[in-house]
Amino acid sequence: MCATDFLKTSAEYDLEFDDDLLTIPITDRWNYPMRPREMIGRSKDGEVRMTMAHWGLVPFWATSKTFGRKCYNARDDSLAQGKPAFREAFKHRRCLMVSTGFIEYADRIEGSPATEVAFKDGRLIVYAGLYEIWGEEKYTSCTMITTEPNEAIDPVHSRMPAILRPDEYQIWLNPKSDRDELLTLLRPYAGDDMIVHAAALPARK
Repeated sequence: MCATDFLKTSAEYDLEFDDDLLTIPITDRWNYPMRPREMIGRSKDGEVRMTMAHWGLVPFWATSKTFGRKCYNARDDSLAQGKPAFREAFKHRRCLMVSTGFIEYADRIEGSPATEVAFKDGRLIVYAGLYEIWGEEKYTSCTMITTEPNEAIDPVHSRMPAILRPDEYQIWLNPKSDRDELLTLLRPYAGDDMIVHAAALPARK
């Protein structure tokens, strides 16, 4: 499962949205569960905005925000089955999560090093995600949806993030989108324009 990714400000930020989307500064960062990261979703007035959210979904009914430690990924089949942790967010609180590359810790090759995956041209990766707002403190959290691996990732890992294409962003964020249509977006992204190689990870602080 994907538990590490990174964002470089040198990437091409063509998100197919209005310029005022980027209402917070974007900085180079490594992302890990329970830390804040950029998220794009719809505000109460229906406008698409970027904000910060902690990586690890905390449903509104959770008794503690530490619940998010086990919900940094949401499997596509869990959404199809209506798993309680993700059910309401899938219906009402879908979002986009962004990076320029992600790390997979191999689950198919014993002793294999961590693997870095990115687009060959370095452009932005946009994942399908979900978010929730929890408790009186309005703790905002998010999760990245995963699906079956593509041909580039399959040799080392059994899952990959569900990556969306630009013409799918608005469909994913639209509150009126049909459930079945949304599920069809959660499929492996073709790997012919991706590069997969051993990852050089920074020391975690």
